[in-house]
Amino acid sequence: MALRRVRAVLFDLDDTLIPTSRIDRAAIASAAAGACGAARAADVSNRFAALLKAEPFPPPGSALNVAGWRSRLWARAIDDAPSDSVPEAAQRAHDFWASERLRNFKFADDVRALVTRLQTAGYATGILTNGHADVQNAKSAACDAAALFGRERVIIAGEHPEQKPAAS
Repeated sequence: MALRRVRAVLFDLDDTLIPTSRIDRAAIASAAAGACGAARAADVSNRFAALLKAEPFPPPGSALNVAGWRSRLWARAIDDAPSDSVPEAAQRAHDFWASERLRNFKFADDVRALVTRLQTAGYATGILTNGHADVQNAKSAACDAAALFGRERVIIAGEHPEQKPAAS
C-alpha cells in the first residue's frame, strides 16, 4: 500500500481556531448585566444562552433576519415571555452582545503562528465552517480569516446546499 502524503490541513473555526463558546458566554453575561442589572444578569444570561442554543436562527419562512430573530430571543430572555416586539433594553442587549462577541473574535498569536508554520512547510491550509452564512461571514471578517488563509480557502458551508461533512 502506497503512503499518501498530507498536502492540506482544513480547520473548523468555532471552538477549534477560536474559543467561540467562551467569547459568547462572556459577551452574553456583559449584555445581560447592562440590560437588566446585576441582580437578574445570571438568570437572563442563562435564559438567552438556552434560547440561542435551541433556536439560533429564524424558522423557515420567517420574515426576520438573524439579527432580528436574535433580538427577539433577548426580549424573551429578559421578559420571560414570547414577544413580537423588541423593547429598547432587549435591542441594546442584542446590539452590545453582537458587537462584543465579534470584537473579541480574533485568532490568538499561537494559532496564527501554527497556520503560518504549516503554510511555510508547504501545506495548503483552509477553514471549513458550518453555520448560517450571515453569522459565519461576520465571524470570518472579524478574525480576518481571509488574510491568514486566503479568501478562496475560507469555506462557509451555509453558502452551499449542504453543511459538512456532506461530500458535496
